[in-house]
Amino acid sequence: MRLARETDGRMTRDLFRRLLEYEQLPPNGQVSRSIGELVAGPETSRDGKLALELANLQIGMRPQDGMARQDLGWAHFRNGDYQKAFDILSEISKVGDPDNGAILAICLWHLGRQDEALDWIGEEYARRRDEMVEVRRKALGERRVLWPTHKSLLRLDREARSLFDAGSGQ
Repeated sequence: MRLARETDGRMTRDLFRRLLEYEQLPPNGQVSRSIGELVAGPETSRDGKLALELANLQIGMRPQDGMARQDLGWAHFRNGDYQKAFDILSEISKVGDPDNGAILAICLWHLGRQDEALDWIGEEYARRRDEMVEVRRKALGERRVLWPTHKSLLRLDREARSLFDAGSGQ
């Protein structure tokens, strides 16, 4: 099953709601990309509540799936449940992780652990993020979509850095 898109690129929320009603999910990669779009897409396509509903359905169907656990962590993050997001994502990530590093840093910042937050997006993270962004850009040129997309990674990075800049008075 292919997920429909609106002409401006936002996911069709009605389709997601229908999937929830029938407790059906398309293949795992499509669900993750959809949840990712709802969490880290452009502001106009974000919907944390819907992302959490999809992630909970997915984790119920695939409880041991690492991608499903990551999606659940991302959804909790976008809903402001920073402790729960941190608990889930820190189990599957290491400092410098380009996929989850920015989200973990934001969670730690909101939990009052600013020094630890800065560790998550230090030099190792920046180097690996840049490598990951390049891999994702190349894949897109080959008509393959890898999640998270390079745009999502950069969006989350900007979100983390703007939070830190505001918090440090810069």
